[in-house]
Amino acid sequence: MLLKECNITVLDFETTGTVADYPDEPWQLGLVVLEKGIINPQKSLNRYLYIGDRPISPYVPGRHEQLRPLLKKSPRLIELWYEIRPYLEKNILAAHNVGTEKKILRQFFPVHSHRIWIDTLNLSRQVWPGLTKYNLENLLDILNLTESVRTIYPQGHPHDAYYDAVGAALILETILKQPGWDSLTFKQGEKLSRKNK
Repeated sequence: MLLKECNITVLDFETTGTVADYPDEPWQLGLVVLEKGIINPQKSLNRYLYIGDRPISPYVPGRHEQLRPLLKKSPRLIELWYEIRPYLEKNILAAHNVGTEKKILRQFFPVHSHRIWIDTLNLSRQVWPGLTKYNLENLLDILNLTESVRTIYPQGHPHDAYYDAVGAALILETILKQPGWDSLTFKQGEKLSRKNK
């Protein structure tokens, strides 16, 4: 089956980073669905997550310090299972540099961590070779997609989980429209997503 014919959940977690005596925990989840290669913003989630009073690594980007009062009132990720389950169960999963997302799903929802994963970072390296940077923010600028992200999420900014999920989804949508890449099967996409360069 062609990847562009599949339903794909693109997700992003923002995390606390590892601090002495504390594990790395998610404080925000963003996800958006591509249906037949096109983003459907109506099928999306943006949720802040409870992390208590634990410290956050000073090296972690994002607005977590400003959001501390909101995070203290937010649900734990495990409490959102029935809300996020439909996005995980039947869809292919994708992220930009999938390591963090795979790790968190394996930690909280181990049954759903062994699904097919598409890595927009590794695919981008193959679709557009020779770029100096492949981080999400840089790719969105190079591909003229930053305004499209802001159209879908006007109050968003980089290192916001929902902003980053929308950005990765737009990159994947763009990849699946490129000549030759529009015939990528989901098995080919999974294999190419595992390549390091």
